[in-house]
Amino acid sequence: MSKMFWVRNFLKTGSSLVASASIAISILSLPLLNSSKALADYSFIGASADLNNALQDLYNKGINPTKIAFAPNGGWVIIYNNYQFIQYKVRQDFLNKLLDLNRQQLNIDSIAFTSTGEWVIAYGYYGNNIATSQNLPLEAVTALSDIKTKDGFINAMAFSPNGSFVFVYSRNGYSVSKNISPEIVADLEAIKTQNHAVTDIAFNTDGSFIVIYGGSGAYRTQGIPQSLIDEINRINKNSINNPSTAYKTFTGVGLTSNTWVLLYRNVL
Repeated sequence: MSKMFWVRNFLKTGSSLVASASIAISILSLPLLNSSKALADYSFIGASADLNNALQDLYNKGINPTKIAFAPNGGWVIIYNNYQFIQYKVRQDFLNKLLDLNRQQLNIDSIAFTSTGEWVIAYGYYGNNIATSQNLPLEAVTALSDIKTKDGFINAMAFSPNGSFVFVYSRNGYSVSKNISPEIVADLEAIKTQNHAVTDIAFNTDGSFIVIYGGSGAYRTQGIPQSLIDEINRINKNSINNPSTAYKTFTGVGLTSNTWVLLYRNVL
């Protein structure tokens, strides 16, 4: 049995999402977990046709996406080639900043959205510059300013639905809001004690979270979808069993209420 849906054929993306005329195609019904190919650079569940097609377009061109972030209005952004991006339905002030960074060819290292749509971008050669929306909460602005004073470079950022935040900088240092979950602090402290580097952190809309660290696929989670845990474990197991051909490192993760996307690349 097949199903019909609309897929947009993406053109050269330069700095934003551009779509040609939509076409209807028929595909075989897929199992719950979708992956682009056997050695894919991403896996997902629940991704929209727009997002799936954007990721597949990059994969077909041999381009590794490095970061993905979901906005609360259903928009999203994918970063690739350091400063290039594909976006869908993001706020104009955020898009303007992305375009500015793209014109200057400045690396975009991390992006985070609050539950109310405010945003933060860490950029520069080592993520040591920060841009924010005008109405970012003061506590977050103060924390980011303190990181900047310490000459810290941002590894990863995330905001939870209740407004709490995590900023990871200079490998495994971290700054968190006063109302952050104690479990997250415990996980971050354990990673710091083991001197691992944090790659990415993401919250789901229900407050669950995942921290990816160590490069080779280690992670700590509280309440994220079992399907995402299973996929990380599958990739890690395959890397161990086939290190010469299938060793992968994770570069980014994104979560929404009914979608997750995991980004990774071949090391060899």
